[in-house]
Amino acid sequence: MFGFKCFLLHSGVDEFPHLEADEMEEDLAEIKTFDSLLIVHAEDSRAIDRAPHPEGDVCANFLASRPRGAENLAIAEVIERTRWTGARSHILHLSSSDALSMIATAKRDGLDLTVETCPHYLTLFAEEVPNGATAFRCNTVQLIIRMCT
Repeated sequence: MFGFKCFLLHSGVDEFPHLEADEMEEDLAEIKTFDSLLIVHAEDSRAIDRAPHPEGDVCANFLASRPRGAENLAIAEVIERTRWTGARSHILHLSSSDALSMIATAKRDGLDLTVETCPHYLTLFAEEVPNGATAFRCNTVQLIIRMCT
């Protein structure tokens, strides 16, 4: 068994472009034909584009630039497109606890949806991250502690 990874916002690598929701749905329909899996990094690019640009090295500014609503919107899209196509999907790196009720409902509805998080989302707190402490970032576009705030 294998799957295909996608991003719903810029991946940080120009050679690996993100998918729009309609493209994701097309891909879900296609991979359904051979019972594969779509593995989704779920953040809504429109919400990120409208969020404040992070200024300086203040942790709170970075958090504001990555609102949990961006993840919630993208997860809602993944759930609905999975529902419509009957495909299998997996959400990577869940960090918004708000999305748990949507995921639980989708699972109760019988969707073939899985999700994972990372230990740092469950153990670190934004209030304890010193300004400028880049060691607390997963990469240049995701802070590792949104779920705990």
